[in-house]
Order: sequence, then structure tokens, then C-alpha cells
Amino acid sequence: MKSFSLPVDEQESILCLQLVKHNIKYSQAVAVSKLLVAQGSGRVLTEEESQLTQQVCRQWLEQRQRQQRLEAVLEHLHN
Repeated sequence: MKSFSLPVDEQESILCLQLVKHNIKYSQAVAVSKLLVAQGSGRVLTEEESQLTQQVCRQWLEQRQRQQRLEAVLEHLHN
């Protein structure tokens, strides 16, 4: 099976879009998406970069879970 890899800029764009979609500030989303893609290619993050990444990922997860709960309530109301 052939491996498929997206260009770095596309990977960053996709991650950034997902972060912004879940109410992460654009400036943080851009920074963290770049860090995550760089880390995936073997770059080691500084302590500050790691803390920012963890903070933003926690915020993303909280917002995503909130959205899922709201969607479940709306679905229940429609049934």
C-alpha cells in the first residue's frame, strides 16, 4: 500500500481550521498547528511551546465536548 502524506502547509491549515472551528483564537491556532506539524516531523518542542500546545489542545477538547453535548441535546429535542 502506498503511503500518502499531505504537504506541511496543508497539514497546518487543516489543524488550524479544526482549532478555530472549536473557538480557539486564530493566533493561537496558527502557532499551535505549526508546532504540532513540526513535532510530527521530529522537532522537539521547547517547554514554552509544549505548554502552549497542551493548553490549546485542552481548550479544543473542552469546546469539542461542549459541542457534542449540545448536539446530543438538540437531537433529543427533535426526536
